[in-house]
Amino acid sequence: MKKQFLSLMLCTVLLITVMYVPVCANKYPGETEDSVVVMFNMNGHGKPIQNIYITPGSTVPAPPDPTAAGYTFCGWYTDQNLTNKFNFQTPVFSEQTLLHAKWETTSQQETTFQQETTFQQETTFQQETTFQQETTFQQETTSQQKTTSQQEAISLETVIFNPAGGKWWDGTTSPRIITAEAGDTITIAEAPTREGYVFKYWEGSEYHPGDKYQVQAGGHMFTAMWAKERLTDSNKADQTDTSPMELVGIGVTQHSPVWTKGSNESASFTSNAVFKDFRHVKVDDKIVDEGNYDVKEGSTIVSFKSTFLERLSVGRHLVEIVFTSGSAYGIIEIKAQDNQQTAEAAKSSHVLPKTGGSSRYYPWLTMSLLSIGGFVFLTSKKRG
Repeated sequence: MKKQFLSLMLCTVLLITVMYVPVCANKYPGETEDSVVVMFNMNGHGKPIQNIYITPGSTVPAPPDPTAAGYTFCGWYTDQNLTNKFNFQTPVFSEQTLLHAKWETTSQQETTFQQETTFQQETTFQQETTFQQETTFQQETTSQQKTTSQQEAISLETVIFNPAGGKWWDGTTSPRIITAEAGDTITIAEAPTREGYVFKYWEGSEYHPGDKYQVQAGGHMFTAMWAKERLTDSNKADQTDTSPMELVGIGVTQHSPVWTKGSNESASFTSNAVFKDFRHVKVDDKIVDEGNYDVKEGSTIVSFKSTFLERLSVGRHLVEIVFTSGSAYGIIEIKAQDNQQTAEAAKSSHVLPKTGGSSRYYPWLTMSLLSIGGFVFLTSKKRG
């Protein structure tokens, strides 16, 4: 009788186990076999937030902002350095995403506000005086009444004047660079000088010193165009020959103005200079190693390799292609990789350890095996 009772109990446990395992398979709300998980690192403050499970490609519902005594919550970030803020409107495809909470102490915020208020009070009079004493260049722009703080917030464009072998009034030969907001009006630079040549105009298109130019989005490059002097019988320079065939000037005719990190693409600059006169390339006035770019004819095409461009900081960099007869200049802007590309790259290179996965099935599986084993043992003993 006792053996029959034990057999009945084991069968009951086995039945409950088999029925209960499927029910416990989805332990967390919203979790399915194909779902992706979003986890929250509180960084030592506030109450823990439960993982959120969503279908791949959907957006994450933003949880309520956590609170902590003495701290102010400043948002969720995708990196431990708290530099890339997470956008809850961006679809998530990664199997696991870990978000980090950013906090600031309340005392720090109060001190910062007091410091900013004091600074504003001390500089109010200075700002008003500066506004009244604007320079000639500010008067030429279409935004004469912009304060210094407003100008810093606006993205400025770069305008380059390449003397193309000539010299400025102070004896320098480097290009002159002007930064201004797109839509502003600037004055075309004075003409440089070059021994044995006569300055004709600034190419891009044809501009002359003193002309007005409206800055375009993406910036602009002006290159000095020269005409060789012809000597008369009296050995005096004859500057009347304006034949287009006599015009010379080295410049960049085509280039890649913007390059985004992570694109794995090259960036090319084409100069109208003769290929055989090519010497080397400079970026930010530093000679670039030959292994970091390729150069070929047509007229001269320089292609920077992506491995080199990845090492450049985000921002604009001056490119100089040096020839025996002069230099051609250009600007390349390096942009940071966007959040979507960063997430896809992180998915392929680094996967966080999975939490709450198949390990929770092991206790029930063990119980099932023990129940089956006990039942078989008692049955075989009863028959013996």
